[in-house]
Formats: sequence, C-alpha cells, structure tokens
Amino acid sequence: MDSKLKFKEYYRRNLPHYQQHESIFFVTTRLFFQLPEKLRKQLYEHRKAKQDFFLDFDKILANLSDSPKWLAIEKVRETVKEALHYNENKRYLLYAYCLMPNHIHILLQPISGNSLSKIMHSLKSYTAHQLKQIISYDKYFWQSENYDHLIRNNDDLINSTNYIINNPVKAGLVESWQDWKGTYYNSVMFE
Repeated sequence: MDSKLKFKEYYRRNLPHYQQHESIFFVTTRLFFQLPEKLRKQLYEHRKAKQDFFLDFDKILANLSDSPKWLAIEKVRETVKEALHYNENKRYLLYAYCLMPNHIHILLQPISGNSLSKIMHSLKSYTAHQLKQIISYDKYFWQSENYDHLIRNNDDLINSTNYIINNPVKAGLVESWQDWKGTYYNSVMFE
C-alpha cells in the first residue's frame, strides 16, 4: 500500500490534516483548475487577516465563472453520486454531501481500518477515470488536496450539515436544498 494513504493522525501537504479514529469529517474537494493569479493573491492576503477564510473561499468557488462546471452535467453528477454511495457502510458512514458545479462537500465517518486519505484517493481516482470517458477529457480532473475539518461536537456536526445541504441555496442556485439534485442528507444518521 502507498505510504501516503496509510492512516496518520497528522500529516501536512499544503494544508494540515488531522485524523482520529472513528471521527466524522467535513471534506471539501474541487475540480482541478488554476485560480487566477490576482484571486490567489487576494485569497492569500484574506487568509492572513481572517479566520473564516473557508467560508469566503467557498463563496468564491461557487461564483467563479472561469472554472470548469463538470459536476453540473447530469451524467457526471450521477457517476459521482453512485461512487459516493458504493462504499457507504463499507468504508465509511455517509451523513451528507452536496455536489456543486465545481466542488463537493462531503460529511462522512471512516469505518475502522479506512483512513480519510485512502477514502478520498479511491473516490477521486475512480471517478476521474470514469468521468474522463464521459466528458472526453485527458487532463487532471480533481484538485489533488482536500480541505478536511474534524467534527468536534454535536453543534459542529449540525452546523456542518446545514452548511453542506444549504450550499446551493446560498449560491442562489435553488430556493430550497431539497430542489438541488446534487444534495444528499441521510436523516437516519441524525436520529
């Protein structure tokens, strides 16, 4: 097995990543594209000055007109949804997700023996292979690194879930989260 995919409680690439056994994670990953240089500089300055960088970055992602929007294509969206559900209850418990046109938010809990890095690598590798055939694309499909947040308590779980399912509403794409075809909420996990 690739040593990069083995469970490590802490590792760092561009971002720090903390993993604890049996924890729930809020993960965001995006399609591969270069942010415009001007925007990267603005985000860097903004990140230094402010704690809620992620919220602002997510708003920018949702409204970025120059990025690919492959996840808005029904066949692409359905392929990613099927892949997310394929390993549900096998490698992870799936609480919620939202597939936006150029990024995804996922709330999941790895099942014992499965690291978050291994789960995300598998999901992105499989879907990239499938989706490149659908859209006739031969370059990178996903950004290599994910943003992940360790859920710390029940309030954090509720806030993260609400953030995920309401993402298309906040982006102005639908009036109600139930109307967005890329949203999944597993109510059984919250009983």
